[in-house]
Amino acid sequence: MADIAHFIYEDQVRKPNPIKKHYALDRTVDKVRTLSSNITKLEEARIFKKNKQLMEELGIVYDSSLLPKVIMIELGEFDKEDAGISEMVQRQLDTAHCGKIIHPDTFMPALSQCIYAVKSPTTGAFRMIDGQHTATNLAAMLHNGMMSHDGPWQTLQHPCLYVETDDLSFALKAFSLINGKGKKGLSPYKKLENQVQIVRVCSNTDDAEDVLVEQKISVAQNNNCYAVEQKSDLSKKPGTFTHIAKFLTLNVEQIERATAWQDKYFHYIPVNGALWFLFADLTSGFKTAKIKLTDELLGEIAGMYQSLFSDYAEYHAEIQTAWGKFTKTKYGTKYPWNDDAIAIATVQLYKKLGGTAEVPGYMLDQFNEYKTGSSLIDFFPEYITDLFDE
Repeated sequence: MADIAHFIYEDQVRKPNPIKKHYALDRTVDKVRTLSSNITKLEEARIFKKNKQLMEELGIVYDSSLLPKVIMIELGEFDKEDAGISEMVQRQLDTAHCGKIIHPDTFMPALSQCIYAVKSPTTGAFRMIDGQHTATNLAAMLHNGMMSHDGPWQTLQHPCLYVETDDLSFALKAFSLINGKGKKGLSPYKKLENQVQIVRVCSNTDDAEDVLVEQKISVAQNNNCYAVEQKSDLSKKPGTFTHIAKFLTLNVEQIERATAWQDKYFHYIPVNGALWFLFADLTSGFKTAKIKLTDELLGEIAGMYQSLFSDYAEYHAEIQTAWGKFTKTKYGTKYPWNDDAIAIATVQLYKKLGGTAEVPGYMLDQFNEYKTGSSLIDFFPEYITDLFDE
């Protein structure tokens, strides 16, 4: 007989979530940041001060005349009204990346890379879509006497490739394409943000992949689940997720079920990466076995997680620990983590505790020798395994 208490979910109080009012992907107006503000931030950075001191000790002052010349633009063009660094396209200034670029061991003015920009044909303003770290470094070095130049930093001319357009979707796409080797890597979130804004802000639906990504984000957002940058200030907020790559492998139906489940049962915690693996495997496994994955069963699983682990994030931590013990015992060495264990152990634990819903047979057989002490779920904490004999 099943112990029904293990499968009953207790409702949790839903609190207001501030991210709903401050979600970056809901932004419809581009925010522009001046190059001056970047310089100020860089000059205050420890790594910049360290490089400046090192250059002074070595007697190094870079020669700006060695910089390449193609189509030359004064850096001050990016400090004018309605001009600057497009925050919808570019990331925040990374001072550590700046420091690596200008270190005396590696920096060569003659190898400075071109700035990429768009120029508005109506206002004439330039918006930088790539090269903010290059431009900020040069301007800050000039501002601090670390590079020779006859005049203020605003008058330094630098190579720039630009296109006249008011179509921001071009800038968003260009930024994704030109961030290759030798650049600060484009994060999975920033790539996703660009794709979503191409559709939402620019109403550009030419690229089917952009449209699909925006659709997936909309489904998640409708269920109060929000993609954010990894290790950002928002990553601890309820409903936020950072596992972008796995999220994007799910189809729209899987995302709908996964995020609806998160919002119904675990709306008070951030989305744990286990969610995407759990629903990818459950939905495909039940579909292959031609068994309906019911809302009732998903509710019982939520209750089981809550009853035994507090939530599915804690379950994820416990199954990883159990996996290490299981493989060490079975094979004599701890095997690398296998994400398949998330759904497999969930189904096996559910049935071991007396769950009555039909489940795919293969999910009961994997990592299971049907002998006490030899299966994956036997390595859960003792307070859980003690329930197996009740």
